[in-house]
Amino acid sequence: MMQGKLKNKDKLLIPTLLVVGILAYFFLDGSFSDNFSNNFSRQVKNISKQLEVRQGQNLTIPVPYNWPLFYTALEKQAAKEGAIGNNDSKINGQIIAAIAPHHDLAAEYSAELFSEISRPGIKTVIIIGPNHENSGSADAITGAIDYRLHLGAVETDKDWINWLVKEKLASLESESFLNEHSIYALVPFVKHYFPDAKIVPIILKSNLRQEQALLLGDSLADRIKANDLTGSTLIIGSIDFSHYLSTEQANLKDIKTKEAILDRDYSRLYSFNDDHLDSPMTAVAVLAAATRLGADKTEIVANVNQAEATGLISVPSSTSYFTIMFIKGDN
Repeated sequence: MMQGKLKNKDKLLIPTLLVVGILAYFFLDGSFSDNFSNNFSRQVKNISKQLEVRQGQNLTIPVPYNWPLFYTALEKQAAKEGAIGNNDSKINGQIIAAIAPHHDLAAEYSAELFSEISRPGIKTVIIIGPNHENSGSADAITGAIDYRLHLGAVETDKDWINWLVKEKLASLESESFLNEHSIYALVPFVKHYFPDAKIVPIILKSNLRQEQALLLGDSLADRIKANDLTGSTLIIGSIDFSHYLSTEQANLKDIKTKEAILDRDYSRLYSFNDDHLDSPMTAVAVLAAATRLGADKTEIVANVNQAEATGLISVPSSTSYFTIMFIKGDN
């Protein structure tokens, strides 16, 4: 045992002597401090330059969407309308906000919703969704991002991003969006139906308090009103509803969720968990903003279970979807 230990020490002694020898060389040569100082300064300057570039540019994120499902959804929607872009919507009033699913299996219903809410003049689409990984330091997070897809890039609206950060409504943490599908799943639909629009991504952690969600929604609405942006701005809540329950159980939960949304019962919505929806705080924020902007009508476009979306009657573990519009009626 003792011999083994001595051998290990001998092994450690060789690299130690080498390090000492190198340090002695630099010290005796008189250039150690100069070399170290110069190298360190160069490294600091390089890091500073990299940070400046990073702060001056958006983070670019490719969109890993299920493109066959996306284009199939567009084709189905086009068939419903008779031709691409021929949307004969009979909506009476102005669409202020909406709720759409972020599950790619629900692409058909997202296409239907976006076709309904699309209109000329939309410059900004505010997308609020769950922070699935609860990443980042803040409960509400935004990001300066360019989403890259073959249809063309979708940029973020820097004025809105800066305002959110300045008002302390959200923290700027772009890296939190790298894998966040609650935002990127809707980006292809934004690009297709609002080709010139920019987005404002906001993700909310599961522990965001109800009063914070209400403040966010009210603040978004106040800025839209104060700057006369109602005609050029849409708010979309990215929400999947009942999770992990059988189709039959999920349908029962959906009835309760629908009641809370139609009643705009914030406290009841906030009390729900994954059995009802994956982001109660997103629903509260969107409802608060829509209400404050005068959206007095709620139209449920679709309420579908994953089973129906995939051509089945029932599945033991499912996700349910709502597509909803909040409309300010014509006076």
